[in-house]
Amino acid sequence: FSESYFSLVNETLFYQEGYQHPRVVDIQLTNSVFLSEKIYKPLACKHPFVVVGVNTTLQHLRKFGYKTFDKWIDESYDLEPDDDTRMDMVLAEVKRLCALSHDEWQVIITEMVPTLQHNFDVLCRAKNLMPANLNLMELFRNNNPY
Repeated sequence: FSESYFSLVNETLFYQEGYQHPRVVDIQLTNSVFLSEKIYKPLACKHPFVVVGVNTTLQHLRKFGYKTFDKWIDESYDLEPDDDTRMDMVLAEVKRLCALSHDEWQVIITEMVPTLQHNFDVLCRAKNLMPANLNLMELFRNNNPY
């Protein structure tokens, strides 16, 4: 997290309509959103992210009180129902983000700080996600996750 500008979160579920190449790999289709530990890692580390997941993953995350990064990241992929098109949109946005300069990222990250802190605070209040003896505030004190 300390050596990258954003995370690419590959969520557990992605395909929901139909996989074009059924003989290559057995894909289970779904019409539900599943938020796993993968999405909570960048939230805990105050790191912006792009999600590779079923459509409306970000929309569901917002329902839990989290803020996403639509001011800085094109999140239109989240509303795309076609799986392959959604993947293409994610890849295009990742390429765009990777092409930004260090100076551009410094401005963006500075602007994101309130959103990143908000998400961290929401996560810390989500008692049902945490083991009883885990204190995230202590664990990440001084912005050091290790």
